[in-house]
Amino acid sequence: MAGKLYDKVHGFVETFEKVGRQLETLSGSYQEATKQLYGGSGNLVKRAESLRLLGAKTTKNMKTLKLKNRDFSEDDIEIEIIKDEAALTQNVDTVIAQDSHTEA
Repeated sequence: MAGKLYDKVHGFVETFEKVGRQLETLSGSYQEATKQLYGGSGNLVKRAESLRLLGAKTTKNMKTLKLKNRDFSEDDIEIEIIKDEAALTQNVDTVIAQDSHTEA
């Protein structure tokens, strides 16, 4: 009887260790997905929020979610958009100036 109990515990330990390895793999995958979602300046959440601020019609708002590792704010995104608008305006002004120069 003691031998059967010993074998059962051994089997349980093997299963438990297998679960631990699977959790480690799952944790690594979770960390990788988290980086894509929240990490860096080009993260998916920030890009999606930029689309909303540019006028995309949405029925939901990221602010209603309790986002882990939230590293964006509307102020940051607006600054990026303003920079893009300034660059666009500068490019349009350059094209207009070139067209004016060509017509003269």
